[in-house]
Amino acid sequence: MHHLVPPFIIEKMEPGELTGSFSCATLFVDISGFTSVTETLMEHGQYGAEILAIVMRTVFTPLVHSVFAQGGFVTGFAGDAFTAVFPKEDKTPPQMRALAAAWQIQQHMAANNQQETRFGIFEFSAKVGLALGESTWGIISSADGKRASYYFSGSAIDGCAQAEINASASEIVAGNTFYEAVQENVVADPTNGHWRLVHINEPLPP
Repeated sequence: MHHLVPPFIIEKMEPGELTGSFSCATLFVDISGFTSVTETLMEHGQYGAEILAIVMRTVFTPLVHSVFAQGGFVTGFAGDAFTAVFPKEDKTPPQMRALAAAWQIQQHMAANNQQETRFGIFEFSAKVGLALGESTWGIISSADGKRASYYFSGSAIDGCAQAEINASASEIVAGNTFYEAVQENVVADPTNGHWRLVHINEPLPP
């Protein structure tokens, strides 16, 4: 089954909850490499489009699985990027679960940085931004009540996107609040008001 709406939103909508906020860690992943593969495969019509869909699924599926494995969920996709949220739910701090997902994503991308097709071999890399803060969510319905849309906003959502902007290929960059929460567990270098994570000192959540 393909979840087009986050389970979090479905769970809130069923009892009639339409807005709220919570503390969380967030992760923003931006994949590089899709521009060249799209330009190449679109030259081959429908068959190229089918191969592109396979490549996208092959690249993104393991990354999304890393998010869900750590108790997070994807709020939405934007082209070749997505945002994920890790609410505070158990004894494991959400920043450690987000860190584990980010580390696993980069480890997977490093080991699977090429996708081979009949039209060529294409290389991919990821940039990851991490943040810790508040997220506000809401569900907006149409006047006739037949349609609805949802949103996530707040310091945590904005923070992970800003952190990703300061990352280069294959890097994980964290905002100050996130870094302060995990600084005993990582080795990091300062970069433009953020922190580039270079090593994990402690075991991550399984």
